[in-house]
Amino acid sequence: MSAFGSILSIARTAIAAQQTAVQVVSQNVANAETDGYSRQRAELVPRAPQQFGFGAVGTGVDVQGVVRLRDAMLDGGYRTEAASAEGFGLRRDVLSEIEGIFGEPSDQALSGALDAFWSSWSDLANNPASPAAQAVVRQRGIEVTATLNRFASRLTDVETNTRQRLSSSVDEVNRLGAQLAELNGKITAAEVSGTQAPDLRDARDRIADQLSKLGGARIMEQSNGTLSFLIGGVSIVDGTNARPIEVRPGSPAALGLVGAADPLPQSDGTMGALLPLLNADIPDLRAKLDGF
Repeated sequence: MSAFGSILSIARTAIAAQQTAVQVVSQNVANAETDGYSRQRAELVPRAPQQFGFGAVGTGVDVQGVVRLRDAMLDGGYRTEAASAEGFGLRRDVLSEIEGIFGEPSDQALSGALDAFWSSWSDLANNPASPAAQAVVRQRGIEVTATLNRFASRLTDVETNTRQRLSSSVDEVNRLGAQLAELNGKITAAEVSGTQAPDLRDARDRIADQLSKLGGARIMEQSNGTLSFLIGGVSIVDGTNARPIEVRPGSPAALGLVGAADPLPQSDGTMGALLPLLNADIPDLRAKLDGF
């Protein structure tokens, strides 16, 4: 009966282990198109053997745990390039919007207004005493100034929208940073027994990807399994602690930790693209427009 019971025990553990492995495979198939899902694998290990006088006899198989099949090096490379792509894409969009303000070449652009203005002066030079020619010059001058004022007003709108986008990005970084710290705590608690929490880690990596795009941040995994989030070498999330950032008042625009005096270093991503637009590109265009 003992030998027969051992045979049944081995069969039972084998069926249970393989059922778990099949369930994990089914989970992978079901989430093949799920954004941010990492393929999982059931780790099967032999059970401790039973010792006899003639030697050891196996007692079956156990599921040691379910682990993610994910490459941390690829994650780091993706986040670096995604941050750069996000920043360059945003810069392209804002500069394209500014290009659309000036609208060259078109009849509604400044060149068309200036051509009409100079042409009216030429007509006036041919007939200086003509009230109609004088009125045309005056009207064409009004159109030039209206065009310049329209450019300045729309440039101000772009600047305002860019500042609002920077504030929204900072709010989003603070929200995601708090979530990252919370997930660090949940993962540490779930993995205290030595097993892995794949689904929690997937959720945390999705947040880390978003933070990288927003702040061009460096994401580092610590020895205890938590992720740290740094902007320009300054720690924003460390373990279960998240430090909020803010947009500093005044000009030039700058970011900093709440309660800290020094501004954050320049970074990539959305916030890294917005600051040069506010501090250099838009002011330079406004200065050239004012100088003209």
